[in-house]
Amino acid sequence: MKIAIVAPSPIPYDPGGAEAVWSGLYRELAGNSPHDVELIKVPVRERTLPEVMAGYEAFSRLDLHHFDMVISGKYPAWMVDHPNHVLYLLHPLRGLYDSYAAFNLPLTESSVDPAIRHLLAAAAGIDAVEALPWFFDLWRSNLAQLGPNSPMLAHPSPVGRALVRALDRVAMRPGAIARHFAISRTVAQRPDYFPRGVTAKVLYPPSDLEGLHEEPGEFFFTASRHDAPKRLDLLVKAMAHYQGARQLVIGGRGPDSARLEKLASSDPRIRFVGRLSQADLVDHYARAIGVPFIPFNEDLGLVTIEAMSSGKPVLTCHDAGGPTEFVVPGRNGFVVDPTPAELGAGLARLERLAASPLAATAARRAVDGINWNRVATELVGLGERTNRRAPTIARSGRPRLVVTSTFPVWPPRGGGQLRMYHLYGALSRRFDIDLICLADPNTPRSVREVMPGMTEYVVARSEDHHHQESIVAAGVGMPVTDMVAGRLVTRTPEYLEQLAESIRGAQGVLLADPFLNPAVRLVHNNLPVVYDAFNCEYVLKSQMLPQTAAGQALRREVRSVEGGACDDAQLILTVSDQDRDSLRDLYGTPEERFLLVPNGVDLDTVPFTLMADRHANRDRWLANLQANGRGEAITSLATFVGSWHPPNNAAGKAIVDMAPELPGVAFLLMGGHCRTLEHLSLPPNVFLLGVVSDAVKQTVLRSVDLALAPLTSGSGTNLKVVEYLAAGAPLVSTPVGMRGLSFDAGLVRVAELENFPSAIRQELIAADGAPHRTARLRALVEASYGWPALGDAATRRIERVLALRPVAG
Repeated sequence: MKIAIVAPSPIPYDPGGAEAVWSGLYRELAGNSPHDVELIKVPVRERTLPEVMAGYEAFSRLDLHHFDMVISGKYPAWMVDHPNHVLYLLHPLRGLYDSYAAFNLPLTESSVDPAIRHLLAAAAGIDAVEALPWFFDLWRSNLAQLGPNSPMLAHPSPVGRALVRALDRVAMRPGAIARHFAISRTVAQRPDYFPRGVTAKVLYPPSDLEGLHEEPGEFFFTASRHDAPKRLDLLVKAMAHYQGARQLVIGGRGPDSARLEKLASSDPRIRFVGRLSQADLVDHYARAIGVPFIPFNEDLGLVTIEAMSSGKPVLTCHDAGGPTEFVVPGRNGFVVDPTPAELGAGLARLERLAASPLAATAARRAVDGINWNRVATELVGLGERTNRRAPTIARSGRPRLVVTSTFPVWPPRGGGQLRMYHLYGALSRRFDIDLICLADPNTPRSVREVMPGMTEYVVARSEDHHHQESIVAAGVGMPVTDMVAGRLVTRTPEYLEQLAESIRGAQGVLLADPFLNPAVRLVHNNLPVVYDAFNCEYVLKSQMLPQTAAGQALRREVRSVEGGACDDAQLILTVSDQDRDSLRDLYGTPEERFLLVPNGVDLDTVPFTLMADRHANRDRWLANLQANGRGEAITSLATFVGSWHPPNNAAGKAIVDMAPELPGVAFLLMGGHCRTLEHLSLPPNVFLLGVVSDAVKQTVLRSVDLALAPLTSGSGTNLKVVEYLAAGAPLVSTPVGMRGLSFDAGLVRVAELENFPSAIRQELIAADGAPHRTARLRALVEASYGWPALGDAATRRIERVLALRPVAG
């Protein structure tokens, strides 16, 4: 099934809970279901009523009938008309619903102006989506007559309230929506959120924080945006009524930060720590003795779920909304009146409750079962997921290679996934390929024929495996899934069972990284081993791991596992000469065991764009930016593509830092690394596109003046650089970004990071010579970096290792 998740992209971009919901649901469906999924976001401003109405009209005109299902959950995205439209309601425009009373405005418009009366009557009479084009034409006509600054069209206003609620009524009616869901009981029960007679099913979304765990409590901790609805001022005042010695640690930033810090300045027990990274946020939850969270009428409150997932009791207020749905007073927290005195007493009670191990158990139990597996199952109907053994694909009788991997290959988006998909796909012309992949907990046990001759078996890490991994991750402050996979794999016996079953009758084993070589040693019967070294892992992880005792111990473990893989392998594929040299020098591996197979590019999916067409595409982007008030000073486009990976995260941060020096360049950042930048105050010329579809990525690559590789660490060759060059995008790279690649001097502009702004200016000035250089680079990529040619070279050497007769032709 083809599924579209449809959502607005707020302008200015300030990601919050909604963005976490859509990205989490997308990752679940894309990575753990048989469906094809696209996240479609349309930029929306809502400073004025005309901007709000423009957003509603844009979504009403969006034709998504080429999808089998549409999922929406926030205004105005639910205006999309589709026969299989599932609504997962976060909230409507609250300022025109339950929060409208705070503006002290009348409920209805009293003006007798004919244009206003006509418009309101038309809105009240809309009963079908077929009437929407006519209604929006009428709206624009009356807007032109009244003027955008008419006080009757203020935002909020009685007119705006009537228009938006009428549009919501039409979009959300039972005939237009197949199934109605809400993210909490609070949302499901709010007056007028759902059409009369509709009962929405409550489906709690999980947090996107990974590695939540429990440690001994030290302080009270809370984190949220610093603005009035979160009522952090009330919590600060409550500390005067708490006589204990525990600190109150407050994370986050916002418009109220300065006022809150001044209010708390006389109490040394109150500490503000600003915006926290995901790893630091997990650490603070783990070290909290309890979490006070007291927003006013919150939709859901992921803070509550995150705290209880960490085994921490929660203090909240009777009028807090969503958080009250999880707190059982006296067992996993308390619910009190929203006054400083009551909250101060509540903090003392929370401290005493946290001393009981039963409180942690009750907290975790309250949120047990909240996961993306359940959400996707309910929304889409994926069917119950179990741990039963997945079926086995029938064997063709060809020679078979069994691949071990610490992550699923499908869908192929990150660099490692793309290498495996394309290189091993090329091998599948000669061999049957079984991919035996570890995956996150709660991932369904599955089997998928990725392409003819290549089958993926996915096995989720057990809860015990995941728990032990989380302990190590907490000790070093970063994800360690791959590094500890070998030593923990016995805690996921289903993986070893699937590996043993696939190895039976196979001709060889291919290690997609070194970390599961211990698993192969446990089950294989002296089969030849090929090691595909994506990087020199010891070099890469040494750049990433902290200089602590825990970090040093993990470095030694990585070196031991990688050295074992090099010892066991009859053939080692490396992506660069530098990696070959590092592996040889570290482990004494003979030179003849190595074969250079650099990262390549799927030339069929990366069209070359001539410079004239590129500039025309760029000008359309610039026109759209200017129409949205973001492109007044911008004359050029540049892009960086990178998954969530420390070297890529650092490169993205470097672009954010240099962007103010280059106000005429719009930096379009794509990929999972954008998640590490969302909390920053971004320059106006930096745009976080996040994880995008291949189609969107290629649209960007066909439009930019420059592609960037500002990398200062890492190992292996960069798939993104080869793809940039295949697309015809002029490149500015650091020397590290070009590692493992060999091109004639002068074809690519290479500069150290401190000189990157100057290099970007120079490349833009040198645009006249770019057409010749980009055409030459495309020819070199086709000759040396196409996956079929790389796969043929690897196949010939693997046949020799396996003592197989080469296939003629």
